[in-house]
Amino acid sequence: MVWSTKRYGSDEIVRALLTYKAQHGNVEVPADFEVSPGDIRWDRFLWGMPLGQLNKDKLSAEAVQRLSEVGMVWSMEEFTVDQILRALKTYKTVKGPLEIMHPQYTVPYGSKTWDRDLWGMRLGSALRDILFYDRFRAYRSRFESLGMRFDHCDVSQYTFDMVKQALETYQAINDTLDVAASYVIDRGDAAYAENLRGMNLGHIVARIREQAVFVEHVKELEAMGFPFKSKYQLEAEQICEGVRCYRRFFGDRVSIPYRYVIPKDMEAFPRDLWGFALGQKVNHVCKRGVLRQYLPLLKEVGLESSLLPYEGPFAYEMTVVLTLLPVFQQLHGHGCVPKDFSVPATEDWPKEWHRYRLGQDITVLRKYRAMMPVVDRLRLENEGMVWSLENFEADQVRRGLTTFKSIHNNVVIAKSFVIPHGDTQWGRDLWGLRLGSAVYDICHNGHMRSHRTEFMALGLDIKDAAVKPSHPFELVCEALKAHKAQFGSFKVHRRFVIDAEDTAYPKAVRGMKLGEIVRSMRFEALYADRRDELKAMGISFTEDDEPSAERICDALRCFYQINPPNKTIGPNFFVPKQAPYPKDLWGLALGQRVFKIRNSTYLADYRDRFEAAGLRLDAKAPPPDDEVVVVRYPRR
Repeated sequence: MVWSTKRYGSDEIVRALLTYKAQHGNVEVPADFEVSPGDIRWDRFLWGMPLGQLNKDKLSAEAVQRLSEVGMVWSMEEFTVDQILRALKTYKTVKGPLEIMHPQYTVPYGSKTWDRDLWGMRLGSALRDILFYDRFRAYRSRFESLGMRFDHCDVSQYTFDMVKQALETYQAINDTLDVAASYVIDRGDAAYAENLRGMNLGHIVARIREQAVFVEHVKELEAMGFPFKSKYQLEAEQICEGVRCYRRFFGDRVSIPYRYVIPKDMEAFPRDLWGFALGQKVNHVCKRGVLRQYLPLLKEVGLESSLLPYEGPFAYEMTVVLTLLPVFQQLHGHGCVPKDFSVPATEDWPKEWHRYRLGQDITVLRKYRAMMPVVDRLRLENEGMVWSLENFEADQVRRGLTTFKSIHNNVVIAKSFVIPHGDTQWGRDLWGLRLGSAVYDICHNGHMRSHRTEFMALGLDIKDAAVKPSHPFELVCEALKAHKAQFGSFKVHRRFVIDAEDTAYPKAVRGMKLGEIVRSMRFEALYADRRDELKAMGISFTEDDEPSAERICDALRCFYQINPPNKTIGPNFFVPKQAPYPKDLWGLALGQRVFKIRNSTYLADYRDRFEAAGLRLDAKAPPPDDEVVVVRYPRR
């Protein structure tokens, strides 16, 4: 059901706009924006409000006045133009002429030179769209006031002979006449005649294909081999022809499998389609919205691009997982999908998803969990999504041990023991679990170290995994002393290997993987019986914790100094080389450390300090209301 903003009063709408402004720094509300149910950053009575559907004509004069006072922008296009103009002026002041801007230039976050609401703007892409794709044409005079030139978009200044010469030169260089729409001849490219440099050849080619210019020279272009159809249009036509042939041969009601490739020597298909991955192409058209610009052509054969019910970088994965995860949970009793799981071709699964690699999509969502909106994570968790495989396996082993102990009054389990299928004494999701092998790995191979306390409480006798030393202890000590003499400390990078020609080290230790050895000494009990001697040398096994925690706290304070308190630190975030971060923190992999702090026992003794520095470790959003419906992906 789509709710109208009519049921909200001006007080609620103003409250929603102020909340949006606090989060985004502006009131540029997208037309499709809706307050996500369960988002703790919003008041509960605002959940589900379609804020982007505000219509000025349907609001009272009082409401329009109040909204205008808080900065409501009624014309999104004009607001966007104002932002781009401010960004371009700043770029000219800081960087120089607009001509040198890279197409992928993005306004840097945290820079005091730029207005805060411009941080993250893809300015290079916006400038390219304005120059080459006629975006914001009505505001061209305002852009020209900044010195921008649009003469390269004027086709009338070029004769057909000039365009023909440019195409022939392009073909001689690239061996094709299929020119990209954004291609502009470089003003310094000596391969082209001087009067052709700066020509927007891609724009002219697009106009020729639209039959908007040089219509009287079509025969000459055909003689040159000019492709009047782009490669995307040709691909759309190939898909349509392949679908028609497939249905004539197999029948109209037979769906095209995802992995179907048109076999060679099959007379039902044209020769140029042999080897064409028809199933994959059709899947991408129908489920990923590929080739939407040729939708009328695709509709002729019954193909229609479906709009995904989710937005963002994980829209497709969210759609697939929320469709198939409930089926997996119903069949297996849990939602822990293995990384290599593919949907089996059985009646229990929807036919159109047979052999689909569900494990790959699950892995993507697990990897980027910290970057997903809270509401999407809650929806997946409500369907039984398991984020941590180790935690899930540890929980299974713990429940298996508890049940085994209640039956046998001990936890002495044979390595070959497997929980029998159909035994009601065990949970259904535990049937087939190799409990004996899992317990052996926990006790002797160091598996699931972070859960060893709870396993020992159940009676397991866990021993540290025996790590076999690769070098005599005396040689390792010599290598460590030489390392300290050269670098001033015993801190060794885990990938450090002594160079075979490094004369600073004794000849006997050259080639030694010293980083791996030091790591094993710290975390895998290597040379545990000689630890006192190592400490006497000055090697500490805990001294790195305090400085590491302080560095992380300093980085967190700087991060939240320039970002709102609810800003998420992604796992791929590195401290940028800019103020207010101190120079000794530049390049710190803060995102990885925050991820480890939240999901493991890493620096567990310093969690209070991290929270004091602004990091939210245990913030959880309330579950969505019962009336929130998860939209399923439409099945074919």
